[in-house]
Amino acid sequence: MDIVTPIPAATGSQVAMIAVSNFFLGADGVSNSTGVSSTAYAAIANNWLAGGGIVVVTQEASNPYSSGESLADVYTPGTNANNNWNAFLNTQAAWFKSLNGTVIWRPFAEINFPGSAHSFANLTPAQAVLLWQYTHDYFASKGVTNVLWMLNLNAWDGRNNGSTYYNGSDYYPGSAYVDIVSLDSYPPNAGPWVNGMYNYFVTTGKPIFFAEVGSNPNDAAVVVDTVDNSTILDQVKVNFPKAVGMLFWCFNQGIPKQNGASTLMSDPAIITLSDVPTVFLNESNNSP
Repeated sequence: MDIVTPIPAATGSQVAMIAVSNFFLGADGVSNSTGVSSTAYAAIANNWLAGGGIVVVTQEASNPYSSGESLADVYTPGTNANNNWNAFLNTQAAWFKSLNGTVIWRPFAEINFPGSAHSFANLTPAQAVLLWQYTHDYFASKGVTNVLWMLNLNAWDGRNNGSTYYNGSDYYPGSAYVDIVSLDSYPPNAGPWVNGMYNYFVTTGKPIFFAEVGSNPNDAAVVVDTVDNSTILDQVKVNFPKAVGMLFWCFNQGIPKQNGASTLMSDPAIITLSDVPTVFLNESNNSP
């Protein structure tokens, strides 16, 4: 919250949406690296929900495998990896039940980015779909009803090569399993790799988010007060007009850490925290 709290003093308004993590994979492949307890994160999420805000929850799952196990074991009932995965999901299900409202869940961040540190990023697309469907159904069996499922892909996929740009369609688990689609892009420039994925997401009919934006994928390379974050919004408005939400990466790329914060927050396209109740009321009144 150290990135979010200063925003009103700098801009006169507060963001409508924040991101927290119910688990973020540590370097050892097992432990939670956030340094924040799950109880504390639940309190942050509940406080934001109580104020009318929107919460996105990102998970980087613990590694369920032992050495030499098949990647498919994670969704194969009765295997060691599956037992470990179920135990992990039981903990996560209990965490979501402690929340006092509905949140957006990004359970497998950038699962299409092979070789990265992201959990399960080395699954094939077909395996990733089966894992997603299994996890979705398992949560349903545990009575978790306050989650909107956000599919998230990196705009640059490992199979992008030369003039061939992959649009991510092989990772889509089906409309019954997804509520929101999203991509990560630093920055969200118009280009064949970003455009291809965005254009595919439009065909799904699902709301489109940029789950991570910023000026540079390497946050350590970004110097405070050198980037105008309002220009990132301009790029989204011009090139990706059907996108309905975006989240700035934290640390040096956060809204109060860079220039353009007031211009960004006062843009007519931005829904601030105080706007949220009115927006939802208007949507309800306009429903058939």
